[in-house]
Amino acid sequence: MIGSAGSNKWLANGLAIGLIAGGLLLADAPVALAQRTATWGPTRDAVAVIQTDDEQAIGTGIDLTGSYGGERALPGNSLRARRPERLMPRGTVGQLHTQVTQGPTIVEELPLSLGLPTDSHVAADCASCGDNSCGQCVDCCGQWNSCGPVSPCCLLPCPRLDNLELLAGVQGFTGPANRGGSGSFGFYEGFNHAIPLCRDVACGQFGARWTQSNFDGSFVSPEERTQIFLTTGLFRRVDWGLQAGVVFDYLHDEWDYEADLGQLRGEIGWKFACRDEVGFRFSVGVNDDTSVLNEPILSDDGQELTLRQRTAQFEVNDLFAFYYRRQFACGGEGRLFGGFTNNQQGLFGGDARVPLSPCWSLSADFLYVVPSNESAAPGYVEETWNVAVGVVWTPFAKPGCGPNYGRPLLDVANNGTFATRLQ
Repeated sequence: MIGSAGSNKWLANGLAIGLIAGGLLLADAPVALAQRTATWGPTRDAVAVIQTDDEQAIGTGIDLTGSYGGERALPGNSLRARRPERLMPRGTVGQLHTQVTQGPTIVEELPLSLGLPTDSHVAADCASCGDNSCGQCVDCCGQWNSCGPVSPCCLLPCPRLDNLELLAGVQGFTGPANRGGSGSFGFYEGFNHAIPLCRDVACGQFGARWTQSNFDGSFVSPEERTQIFLTTGLFRRVDWGLQAGVVFDYLHDEWDYEADLGQLRGEIGWKFACRDEVGFRFSVGVNDDTSVLNEPILSDDGQELTLRQRTAQFEVNDLFAFYYRRQFACGGEGRLFGGFTNNQQGLFGGDARVPLSPCWSLSADFLYVVPSNESAAPGYVEETWNVAVGVVWTPFAKPGCGPNYGRPLLDVANNGTFATRLQ
């Protein structure tokens, strides 16, 4: 009996230990199940009731015989939720498998711009339009090529302050209007600005330049000489291909006379991928003017000089030249040209622009028109030359060193691009 009692005791103890161990295992079961359950959980809208109970919801962690959202599944039914495609297994699992085919990535390579801005430049334009599709910016100022409905103000050109250039420098020049006297030395200041009309494919430009020279006068007049140049027109910049621009220039020249003249000026060239460009430039007068001025008269013995007033006719000296231009780093460029005038005169000259920083550049240009042998006046009376050196300040320039297709193509007129004659 003792032995039997002892056996019963050990059996009772074994049952107790088994019950305790089973309880611990049951307590740990949800934890193990949770560790094997995917972190994704379906929403109520993603759950569907099906009529067969031989399928399981994959990766949902849903108890098919339990409740979901406070509602119990109907007898004989089960709940199924579609697993997101990014969590779907690569193999086929019953009716839940969805074949996902990923095609090759298509990369469209754009050629070097043939009259259109580069991809980086277009991306910058799209960003300025609020990340809308290129060419369809319905709320961006100046989008003339928009395909969608726009307000009337969007059909107007949009000013671009990063294309604003402020000019200042020194100059020296002479021409027939100096009447054989000393050259005119002085200073100039002005601005040049461009506005994109079709996402920088075509741009308009306008600018002005003021000059002050002959501060102590000349033997023809004790007065200071002042000039005003105005320039406005259209241009097109490219990376490779046809690049051109045409402007109208106006000159008001005031000394011991007043003259108002106008001309058409332009250039057309072919730009190569290696940054070289060859082309043709011209300036043609559109009107003449007359004014009363002092004409120096030298006595026969050359000892006495007198001034006599006469009415003279001012006209534009038409210039035609072929040029070669080379593009430098960060928007710099240099050009040499040579040609002739409509008065059988030869000419040559050049211009250059060297960036010092994103906002500052050094500019220089010169022109020399060879006197004509057929003129009765001495050569020093007929010759025309101009030398100008200055700085260009772009206060709102974009950072970096990339191309700017909206920068004015033609400089504001000066005494090197607007030559005059006296008759």
